Amino acid sequence: MASKLTDNIVAGDMIIVEELSKHLKYTKTERLFLKRLIKKGAIAVESLLEEAISKVGNVKRSIIDGQDFIDKSDAKKVVVHTHNYLQTKTRRGMIGNVANKNGKLRVMVADAFTGELFYFIIPRKECSGKTTIELTFNQRGGAPQSFNGKNTLCWRVWNKYRVNSFKELCQ
Repeated sequence: MASKLTDNIVAGDMIIVEELSKHLKYTKTERLFLKRLIKKGAIAVESLLEEAISKVGNVKRSIIDGQDFIDKSDAKKVVVHTHNYLQTKTRRGMIGNVANKNGKLRVMVADAFTGELFYFIIPRKECSGKTTIELTFNQRGGAPQSFNGKNTLCWRVWNKYRVNSFKELCQ
């Protein structure tokens, strides 16, 4: 199945690649080349994320299904999008394919609307019995002003599992 390439995904991937390029020490020429590939949908940004986490966190990559690294963790890249449901616009990021993960999720989220990056380390226990994890966002960016209940999964992700930097994500 082909991936759906939208302007929003391209913009979010550009934000992510700009950040990852700093940690991977890419030259300006390399960054420009990557950005051209992103516009064509010809690059797997998730693979760059894995490489950057491996380098910064000094954790080896894994070939075992359900994990990207030998510590059993898995990297996920998410771009926030606007969803229209019953005449209500919501902004959210969907973390997909979480059911078979062996360890924690290291999640990097780009919000193309605000140009922000968010980082989350979600424990394996939160993935149990789920195929996706949905993060809702404020209409103006960032965490929602209210949640559908304290201690919901979305509340826990924003309030317990958020980390402040890419370096923290890699630890």
